[in-house]
Amino acid sequence: MKGLLEKYGSYVVEPGTILFRRAAVTDYFDSMFFGFDVDGTCASGLFTSEVQQWEVVRPIQSLFMVKGVTKGKMVRSAIVEVYNSFFPDNPMKSGDDVDLKRKRCPQRAMLFQKLCEKNIYSWTTSVEDKISMELCLFGSAALNESLLKFGHIISKNNACYDEHDSFRRSELDHLPVLPAES
Repeated sequence: MKGLLEKYGSYVVEPGTILFRRAAVTDYFDSMFFGFDVDGTCASGLFTSEVQQWEVVRPIQSLFMVKGVTKGKMVRSAIVEVYNSFFPDNPMKSGDDVDLKRKRCPQRAMLFQKLCEKNIYSWTTSVEDKISMELCLFGSAALNESLLKFGHIISKNNACYDEHDSFRRSELDHLPVLPAES
């Protein structure tokens, strides 16, 4: 298999980047999902109007798990493609990435383990194949604590963050343009 970083590239989240998380507690965990904008937290199974704001304190090099962008600027995730490259005898279907991200399922643990074996401890991809982007950290709670610090809790309806998007959109310019149904 071609090296993942060579095939998909990497995305570096720089210190000072603001990330958003919808969660009940501010503890550090082995796996944590963050949105680059407030809407990027929508995939969380937690329904609350409060959103946590976190700040990156050390550079985070993540696997850029994106396979392309549609003409309508929707970003297509490569999570299922990467998973299936590791586990061709137990493939996931398109759209299964939502379950993989929302649930602590065996497939998620297996994918995290394979990526960690390749010294990859985070990925950046789209939220449900839409415009918003997310970061997933899955190394260890101690590693995650060394990379970020909790800031404070804001209201999801806080107008200060309506237009905030810390993802560098120029990173999408080199990707192939895919058909809308891709």
